[in-house]
This record gives sequence, C-alpha cells and structure tokens, in this order.
Amino acid sequence: MMYKVTTALLVGLMLQACSGNSSSTRTVSSEEDETAVTGRVGAAIWGSRISATPINSEGGPVRIVNDSGDTVFDGAAAQTEQTGNYEITVESDVVGQSLVFIATNDNGVVGYRCEEPSGCGTLDYNTYVNIPGELDIRAGVGEVAADMVVNVNWVTDLASSMARTVYIDAVTNGLSADDRQDIEQGVLDGLDTAKTGVYNEYTLELANLHVSQLFGISDIIYVTPVGASQMTQSTLDGEELVAGLYYGAIVSALPHLALEQSVDTDYMSMLTAITDEVLARQGQLLQKSNTQGAITLHEILSAAADILQANITYYEGLGARVPEEATLAVDRLTGRMSGLVAGRETTVEIDVPAELASWGTNIEKAQEFIQDLTEAIKNFWAEDPEKSAFVDASHARRMDAYYQAHENLYNQVVSDSLFGNSVEDGVLDELLDGVKVLIACEFGEGDCSPSDSAFNIQADGNDDDELASNSVLIRNSLELIMRPVGDAGSSGYSEFDFIIDTENNSLTKGGTTYYWESDVISDGSFSVQPYLRLFYAEEYDTPPDFDTVKPTQIAVIWPLLSFDQFISGAGDDSGSHTFRILLEANLVGVSDPLDSMSETRYNPLTLVFWVRSIDSEEQNVSAMISQIRTTNPYTYYPETKWPAASDFFNARNDVPDTISGMVQSLYRGQETLSGGTTVDVFDKDVIDEEFISRIRLYPYDSSTSTTLSQACSVSKDGNRTVQSCSEPLEFAGEVTLDELLVSNFEAGTLTTETISANGNYTIDLSGTDIVDSEGNFLGLTADVSYGPFDGTFESPIKMGIDTASVSLTSYLTNGEGGTTPVVAELSLVRRVDDLFTVSLGYSFGEEDDYDFISDAIGIGVGGDAQAFIFEYAVTEEELESGGEVSSTVEVERGAWTVYRTGVTLGGEEQSVLSRIITRTEYTQGTEEEACGVNDRDKLSSAEGCEAVAYLTVRGALVGTIREERENVFVARFVDGTWMIIGD
Repeated sequence: MMYKVTTALLVGLMLQACSGNSSSTRTVSSEEDETAVTGRVGAAIWGSRISATPINSEGGPVRIVNDSGDTVFDGAAAQTEQTGNYEITVESDVVGQSLVFIATNDNGVVGYRCEEPSGCGTLDYNTYVNIPGELDIRAGVGEVAADMVVNVNWVTDLASSMARTVYIDAVTNGLSADDRQDIEQGVLDGLDTAKTGVYNEYTLELANLHVSQLFGISDIIYVTPVGASQMTQSTLDGEELVAGLYYGAIVSALPHLALEQSVDTDYMSMLTAITDEVLARQGQLLQKSNTQGAITLHEILSAAADILQANITYYEGLGARVPEEATLAVDRLTGRMSGLVAGRETTVEIDVPAELASWGTNIEKAQEFIQDLTEAIKNFWAEDPEKSAFVDASHARRMDAYYQAHENLYNQVVSDSLFGNSVEDGVLDELLDGVKVLIACEFGEGDCSPSDSAFNIQADGNDDDELASNSVLIRNSLELIMRPVGDAGSSGYSEFDFIIDTENNSLTKGGTTYYWESDVISDGSFSVQPYLRLFYAEEYDTPPDFDTVKPTQIAVIWPLLSFDQFISGAGDDSGSHTFRILLEANLVGVSDPLDSMSETRYNPLTLVFWVRSIDSEEQNVSAMISQIRTTNPYTYYPETKWPAASDFFNARNDVPDTISGMVQSLYRGQETLSGGTTVDVFDKDVIDEEFISRIRLYPYDSSTSTTLSQACSVSKDGNRTVQSCSEPLEFAGEVTLDELLVSNFEAGTLTTETISANGNYTIDLSGTDIVDSEGNFLGLTADVSYGPFDGTFESPIKMGIDTASVSLTSYLTNGEGGTTPVVAELSLVRRVDDLFTVSLGYSFGEEDDYDFISDAIGIGVGGDAQAFIFEYAVTEEELESGGEVSSTVEVERGAWTVYRTGVTLGGEEQSVLSRIITRTEYTQGTEEEACGVNDRDKLSSAEGCEAVAYLTVRGALVGTIREERENVFVARFVDGTWMIIGD
C-alpha cells in the first residue's frame, strides 16, 4: 500500500537571542577526539549491523548510499558479537547530541539466541534463530554521553516508535476554514489518529521513561538485559542481575509470542503488532484480556516469567547452581502480573523531569514566532503598518510610488517611442525597415533607392571586404551595416549580420533619443557592437527577401541600449534618470514539414533582458535582470509568428491523429568502410528528415573489450551515401546490433518519432516478421527493407523552460548617507508542465547593517534585515512491483530559510533565523482530496493525503503541523499543546 507523505514541512526555528542547549537529561563533556558507546542488541542478536545515526531535518534517521550503492543508515557503525554485544567508536563532537541506534541485517544473516530449553520451533536451545525479512530495531537517546551504554531491542524500539508519533484529529465532520470556533473545539477534543512525528531530545527521553514504567524496568536504555540461558554465567549480581534477568526475559518474550501467534508470524511482524497496539492506545496496553491471542501486558510478562522459570528448572535439573536473583526476577514478574485487571488499559503517566523543563519556554517562543511569521506573510508589503511585515511600511510606500512612476513612464513614453503605436512606428520598426532596405539593395545589385528618404544607402568606409552599398543611414543618425559572416561556401554565405555603427548610433522618437553602444555581453566574456544576425539553411551571395525565404534562426545582440527620461510623481525620488538596456535573443524558426504552405514561426531558444535605472546623482538604483533558455524550441509550433508567454506548455490542437507513411523504411544491413572494415548498420527513413539516420556498429575489439558505435546521416537517394557521422561511442564488452535494437525496441525509441511542429508518434510493427504475435521483438532480416509505416499520435510537443532567472534590485537613499537595498531573485527549471524546480530569494534591510553572507544561510542578515530564500522542486518517481512500474509518484520537496528581526518573543524583540523543509509524495487517484502544493486541484490517490510541518527551535524539533481540515493547519507541539495557524 502506497503511503502518502504530503507536504512534510520542517521548520527549523533557531532563536538567535537564545543561545546554547539548556535542555539536557545528561551533562557530559569530553576532551577526547573519540569516545565509545557500548551495549547489547536484544538478549543476544548476533551479526546485526548497528549504527549510531544522527537525526535529519525531517526528524528521522539520516540515510546514505554506501560505496556498494546500497542505502544504509548513516553514522559510525559496528557489528554485534555472538553475545549481542557491540562497541561503536564515535567522534567526540556527537557527545550531547540526540542519536538513534539502529540494528539491521544489512551485513547479512542475523539471528537471535533461543532462550527456551524446550527449543524454538525446529531449533534447539542456545542455538541462533534466523530473523527473516528486514530487521530494523531502534533505541533513541536524547543526549549521548561519553562511554555511554545503549541497549537496542524490541522494547527500546517500541519507545522509539512512541517518540516519533503525534496524535491528530482526523474525524471528517464537514468543518472548514469558515467554522473557526467549531474547528477549535473539534481539534481540541478529537485526538484519534497516530501520525509520524519527530525524534528529538524531548520525545526520545519521555518515550524511554514511559516504556520503562510500562514494563517496570528502571531504564530500558542503560539496564543490560541478561538472557535467561545465561543466568549461571553472568558476571552481574544483586539488583543488577535481578533487573538484567527481568529485562532479558521480557526481551526474549517477543519471539515466544510470535511462535504462539502463528507459525507465519516472524520477529518483526510480532514487533509491529505490539507497536501498533501501543500506538493505537496512545502509549498504553490492555492490562489483561480473556480473548485468545490478544496483545496485553499480562501476556508479555507471563511469557517472560515462563521462559525464566523454564531455565531455572532446566539448570536445577542439571544440578547447576542457580543464582537466587533468578527466582527474585520471576517473583518480580509474577508480582507485577498479579495486579493486572482484564479489560482495563494501563495508566502510565510521566511527569516532565526538571532537566526538560526549559522545553516549555522554547515551545512558547516557537508559537509566538509562528504567529508573527503568519501575520508577516499575509501583510508582506506592510499594507497594514500596524502589523508585522517583511518590509518597512514607509519604505514600501516609497517603493510603490517610485516604481509606479517608472511604469507610467514606460506606458506613456517608452512604449510608443520604442515599439510604436497605431499612429507612428517606433525606433525598432525603423531598424527592421533598415534591414529590409539593405536586403533589397543586394550589395548594390538590387533596389538601392528606397522610397522613404529617411533611409540613405551607402558604402561603409570601415568595411574590410570593400562591399558596395552595404550600409544604410537612418535619419542621418544611425548607420546599419550589412555583412556576411565567416568564409564563403561553394554557393555563398548562410549567415548575415546587421551591425549598428559605433559613431552613428542613435535614433530619436517622441523626444526620446536611444543610443546603441558597444559593451560586454551578459556573461562578461567579451565586448561587441550591437548587431542582428540572420541564419539560413542554404547559402546565398546576399540575404534573400524576407517574404521569399524565412531565416531558420534570428539572433539579436544589443549589449547596451540607453536613453534619458524624467521620472515624476515619486516625491523626492523624482528627477532625471538614465535607463540602460541589454538584450540578447536567439530565435529559431519552425515550420510544419507536413504542410509546405505553413508559416515559419519563431520560438525563443535563449533570451536575456536587463533594464537598469539610475538617477542623476547615481544614488537611487533599480534593476531587473532576466534570462531564459527553453526546451523543444526547434520542434514546437507556436500559435503566433513571434514569441509570446502563452506559448509555454501549450500544445498545438490541430495535429493529425495519423501520419501516412511516417517511417518510410527500416533496413538492416552491412557497410564496408574505406579502410576495409565491415560494420553492421541499421537505417531509419523518417518522412520529415532531410537524411536517413543510420546506426553503425563496429566488430567487437577483444584487445580493449569494447564495441564502437556511430550515428550517421545518409542520403535519401538510391546510393545511401554517408553525409556525416558522429564521434564513435564506446560500449563496454561485446554488443551486437540485434542486442542494441532489442533494447531500443523495449525502450520505445525504435517505434517512436518526434515529427517537428506536430507531436510524438508511434509506429506499429505487428504484421511483419520483426515482432511475433505477442509483440516480442524478433529482429530484422538482413538486406530487407521494411515499410512504410503509418504514425499514430501519442503525445504533443510543448515548449518548456530549461532554465529561467529574474533578479529585481532596488537601492534607495535613506537620508543618512546610505541606501536601503531590496533584492528579489527567482530561478525556474520547468522542462515539462508539471515537473519543475524553483527558487526565490528576498532581502530587505539597511545597507550599514546588511550583509549578503554565509554560504550556510544564503540570505542577507543584519540589524534591521528581513530576508528569506525558498527552494521547491516537483519530480516523479516510479514504483515497481514484480519488475514492472506499478505507479508513478509525484514528489514535492522544498526548503525555506527565513531571517527576521524585531520579532517579539517573551516580551522582548529578538532576531529569528528559521528554516522550513518540505517533502510531499502522492499518486493521482480517484478521491477528491487536495494534496500537496502542486496540482492541488487534481484528484489524489486512494491512500489519502497527509500534510506535515516539522518545527525546530534552537536546533531541536519541537512539533509538527498538519492540514487537519481542508486549508486549516494545526500545529501540535511535543508537550501536547497546539494552535491553529492563520485566520
């Protein structure tokens, strides 16, 4: 069953004003570089791998991939001896930290010692019984001490499970965000469902105390369990031996109960059954029951007493000296059983020890911080100056006015003069007209007398090629020069530049003069003159007419376009400003190969656009820096001729369902190379491709144990002449062409083709001897041409975002000789519609106090700073069952780091550094239940949906947040307190 972990948000709230870790149950110090932790796994579990594992940001044990590629628990590790004992050497810096000790069978076969004289199933007394399946038993320690003893067994694992459990109200009663009062009462009263919580010092220590009291053990972590079979050999005596035998008998009871339940019940299944019972009863057990097979405290203690008494009888029968402590341990077990009542639960209650009392203060501060953060998010731009916000109210209003003035200037002046309007062309229109004039002139061989006197054809005096009539002077102020790029081919050139002169470089419209200047390009690598470049599929002596032959690609590189304008309506920030623009655009043309009359339309391959505004005093500075790189620009067919935002993730809706003869032929044969080597080849002739695609596979080279392969293009005439080939690809070992074709067939690449401007299509090979009646690939007969094959539509082509980034920066004077920076940065990768990664950073603060520091934090901090960085990713993972993909799981992960100053905690203003980490997993199903952040409007899977937030204060996890009603989030803290977040 697929378990949905939804919106797992970890909030690490580290309160800067509260330094140190004042919550501790053990006070330790160590000047050594290393220290040892010892203990026993089970009463005697032999061969298990035991690791001292740190706790991750989601409140669980850290996992890593080892050198063998296996996922294991992180941390120092050891293997248990035959006695179950272990010793782990850990770094001294883990002393004082919370760790989880985990015993697994990652190192191979693991077994527990049979403690029953009558044997354990088919195995004899004192032999080792294999534990089948995956072993995972844990012991959590709130604060590790040097030279500490940590025992790991099913009892400590039960405590570990309790430590990581929180109870919520999951009753579905129709209450929503509008039923505020009813929700509060319902949430308060309805703790009915166990959910995953967090490991931390508080939960681990309280759970250990709770389970110790439940079973009558003084300390389940420290007391060494002594197996009943070892009662005559133990070096312990007195109370230590009594407690050890008592504990060891309880530990040995689990496999005994498993065999009593069923021959099919194994060690871990029985542990799971006991754990589920305790968690369902919120930490209690039924004391006693008259129902056969019920899991009760009496059944566990009774099994332990029987095992211990059987060993006493066994050793007495051998004439061995049985220590009196064994009898005392049996008496302790039977005495505890005598007070148990059928049908009643245990009533274990733990008082919080004084050493953990400071957690209450931390939790109170966490609650105050969450309230403040929620308010600040809702009032981000300080619309209400009386509430918390992420920017100072007065500065926010100043920025509103400043940027509104910029927007007014753009709408009223720049837009018309730069891009034109219904009355008059803009300067960009005149530049394009200049390009058309030069193309029509054909370097003096065409029409070089434009009807508009604003365009004057001439020769560029700086032209080294001495081309005639290669320049046009527009309005006597801007010179545009046409030049071929590179060396001429057999028929001319395939690329042409239109360069703006370095001296005659301005155009004026509507009272605004625009200047094009040389400068470095966006990556800072070199300086260029502004130019536009046209690319063609064929070679020409001069660029062809736009209406006759469309460029296959258009590049615009303007490293610096500047103009001056007056900003008004911004109070003291009004005045003359200089605007600087950088534009780099690379557009690729796409036409429909199935329609010879289709219009060539252009998609952005890359686009870089910068705008900077600087006042006359060069103090107030604002900037926008953006860049994007797309996916599928060469094959997606947009709705309009020129790029538009609506083109992204938008499928063409008029593509054919079937393409007749899409794959003209499939062919398998051989080719003899010029050096005499004979290679196997596979050819595929697709309808819209200029050449046939060929795979070459070379003979196996035994001297290097490799096989070479090449991809080639061959002509579509009867000769199949090779036009070009890629560099050879090297396969390890011997690979045949048939093996390569089988793998391509199974992967779908052999039968799938992308038809430009249309979509992805598949061909059906049934009816040929390539596949059998069940669809299994048999291979192609050599020198036989198969086809043609019709293509059937499978999926559309959509243009996505390979990478995109936007940076917004504002520096306004603060009246005290400095500036106040506000910075926002966004980056996005969204190659397909619903799978993407995004990051957003924001910072505000006084420049004197403000510092973009700390690789660990990655945000601005300072005396008055408000800052955050948010990262979020949506991916897919495939779940397999029986070697096949059974379902696809959508996974959402995120991280949010927040720094805020001036937060009132405990009546004092403090600085707060917080962190939120998210994880969401769900599959699409049939239930109308919102799940995660992405695709909340879609139906989730039948397993339901869980939204979790993990909160950390001063490095310790203090609680969780879940969506207990639709759009109603409840924070539940480890001390049992709770709060509803937001209104």
